Amino acid sequence: RFQLESEWQSLQRAGNILCCSPDEAIRRVERQANDGLDELLLGVGVGGTSSETVIKTLEEFADHVLTRFR
Repeated sequence: RFQLESEWQSLQRAGNILCCSPDEAIRRVERQANDGLDELLLGVGVGGTSSETVIKTLEEFADHVLTRFR
């Protein structure tokens, strides 16, 4: 277990971490936007994640999630 696991789990349960499918990410971002969210912070390159994986993840997020909010 990592040191902040309980905080991570709390944020995940609250829907504040988008470690989920694109459809679930869309639902969570929509819910947050309805509550006044106007900025989104993405932390993708965690703990040695390759540059290729980070780029692919960001491209997929942009293509499948962010395009819903234009």
